[in-house]
Amino acid sequence: MTLNRDDFPTLTEEQWNTIVAENDRRATDASRTAKNGMFKESEVQARINAALESERERLAMDEAQRLEADRKAFEQKQAEFAATQRQFTAKQKLLDGGLPADKVDGLLPLFAGVDDKALDTTITSFVTTYQEGVKAQVDAEKQTLLGNATPPAGTTTGPVDTNTTAAKLLEQGDAVGALDALIGAASGATTQ
Repeated sequence: MTLNRDDFPTLTEEQWNTIVAENDRRATDASRTAKNGMFKESEVQARINAALESERERLAMDEAQRLEADRKAFEQKQAEFAATQRQFTAKQKLLDGGLPADKVDGLLPLFAGVDDKALDTTITSFVTTYQEGVKAQVDAEKQTLLGNATPPAGTTTGPVDTNTTAAKLLEQGDAVGALDALIGAASGATTQ
């Protein structure tokens, strides 16, 4: 349908441009939909043609060739099923290992070619490495936050580390007490 400006004399120029733009958008969408439908039909026809060609080849084979073709097709399907099963197992183990669900699908190709016997060990090693990396990052962040912490004002009654105790004893002139504190810490004994 073609719009004619003369058919709508009461519309302002802005209203007319809005109507024309909307009409163009709808025509573009309809064209795009028709084009996508056409590609789908051609894909279906290509699949039909491939299936017909495959069946023609199969009819031209003798019994031994058919059996061999069936065996190869079965082995291929079996391999595809095993790969799907490995990916399912890998996905479950990765999710159980604490990896984020949005990242797991991207990691699955890493485990697709792994032998069934080595799959569990490989995934376990990967999860352990991931968890250790996360723990290291958390510990580093904790240390950063603790390093920025301001100690409480005034004296504290909390425990003091051995080096600080030894330094205070040396300042007071008690070299023997400082040495005892260091030796006690090294042997695992508590100092007072």
